[in-house]
Amino acid sequence: MKNNKAVSILLVTLILMGVTIVSAVDAQDREKIMSSKFIEKVVATDKQKIDDLKKDNKDHINFIKKSLGEDAAKKIIDKYFTDRAEELKKLPKEVKIQLIELGNNSPQLWPYTSETNGSFIKKDPINLIFYKTGSAWDVQYDMRYWLTNNWEDASGWTHYTYIGTTNNGLNWRQNDYQLQNGSYFGTRYHIRIFDGGVDPDWANQWSDASVHKEHWDWSKMDITLLIVLSKLKLL
Repeated sequence: MKNNKAVSILLVTLILMGVTIVSAVDAQDREKIMSSKFIEKVVATDKQKIDDLKKDNKDHINFIKKSLGEDAAKKIIDKYFTDRAEELKKLPKEVKIQLIELGNNSPQLWPYTSETNGSFIKKDPINLIFYKTGSAWDVQYDMRYWLTNNWEDASGWTHYTYIGTTNNGLNWRQNDYQLQNGSYFGTRYHIRIFDGGVDPDWANQWSDASVHKEHWDWSKMDITLLIVLSKLKLL
């Protein structure tokens, strides 16, 4: 991609009666308001097998082992998967969720991530939408190569979200990319990007993302979130 104007960035502001989507950057540098609405529905949950979850997190497990050594890493890894297993034990068969529809017959998304595939257990908020030439690949490429601040590939636990369009339906998807500005064992801005496919109405190639600022706490041997906002502009 030639520059970051090729990607239009939508900032999501959740309000009581709906969601206002504001374009931060578009091809003509104009603000754009996109109508949106909440859709409530009851959906079935799915209990992901822990072995499958470990496979999805294989790269991050290896990163922790390489960075901290086998003994320290084992405590962190064992605790993470024990916590996920306990959550899944309490998971109901069905839950009521709220989806966000952007425009009419357009992108739909569950505005959270989950640490387990199919559970609808909320973890981090979705707070960025990319559209037009906004596939997950395009977004990560522009962030790494066309921005003045330094974004690079990042390691982190795999997250999942529920994403799709009105016409094609929604599916669970794990993060396509993780990027960071900073360092894992320090302070960093961390983004997970999820590809939304193609919307024939207005968004074209689009994706959503969860971004936050976090800090590694050596006393807890865990990450502490410093900033999580429903409206956030980074680019």
